[in-house]
Amino acid sequence: MEGIKYSFRNDKNEIPERIDRVKSCFKYLRKLNIKEYISSGIIETYALGLTSAEESRELELLAAEHSEVRDALEACQNELEAFALKEAVTPPTSLKNKIWNEIQEQDTASKTDNVQETQNENSGTSSKIALEPAWQNRNSWIKYLAAASIIGLLVSIGLNIFYKNKAEKYTAKLTQIETKQDSLVAQNNLLKVISGPDIIKITLAGVPGHADNKATVYWNGNTKEVYLALNNLPTPPSDKQYQLWAIVDGKPVNAGLYEDNGKMPKIQKVKVIEKAQMFAITLEPKGGSVSPTLTQMYVAGKI
Repeated sequence: MEGIKYSFRNDKNEIPERIDRVKSCFKYLRKLNIKEYISSGIIETYALGLTSAEESRELELLAAEHSEVRDALEACQNELEAFALKEAVTPPTSLKNKIWNEIQEQDTASKTDNVQETQNENSGTSSKIALEPAWQNRNSWIKYLAAASIIGLLVSIGLNIFYKNKAEKYTAKLTQIETKQDSLVAQNNLLKVISGPDIIKITLAGVPGHADNKATVYWNGNTKEVYLALNNLPTPPSDKQYQLWAIVDGKPVNAGLYEDNGKMPKIQKVKVIEKAQMFAITLEPKGGSVSPTLTQMYVAGKI
């Protein structure tokens, strides 16, 4: 009997211990759930203002009850605030004024609501004033800072693209001007060369069927250098090119190709020809031919 009583007393004493163990287990499981909740990303979503009303209420209750959630939320807000201040781009004055006016309007509306709630409480109604924790007030300011930073960044990117496009256009125009200037300088130098005392000018007139066509060969009798100018010849197809021929002792000799790409000067230096009795121009496939296509002859002229 005494053994039974002792056993009963022993079991009775163990009940609080077992309850404490159960509570500890629940606390441990709850702590695990809190860690999973923190690592789920809900805190970052809340700090950015992207949670639903229900999710926001749940997080705010947990933050008030659990220091781990509250500390994680404050750390996230601090990081977001630091990032917003670091990446902030000065927005236009009009934007800053607009945001400030909206904040003042919200503050005025909040004060009006608080006064109304106070009056209702004094009159016996069940309305009460809800005082938000400091981290909730900070959250709204962080949203404004983040929004201003993002808008300022977008404005900055837009301006950069705009001015970059303008710079590229001006660069392209400058390149065109420089190309034209170089072409004019080269043309001027060639004009000086073909105006020299050793130059022999040979006019190439249109052959039958091309009576309106004309070209000019400038042949330096001393250096034997040859220069070609197309005075009046039709623009060749993209797969064709004009080729100059020197007739030497009755045989055609390749005297060079005329490059018509819009970048070369109108008067072009071709090949050196030691002697010739006549010059002629034919239209050949791009890159030239070994022998002239006589049916495609446009102009010719004797020395």
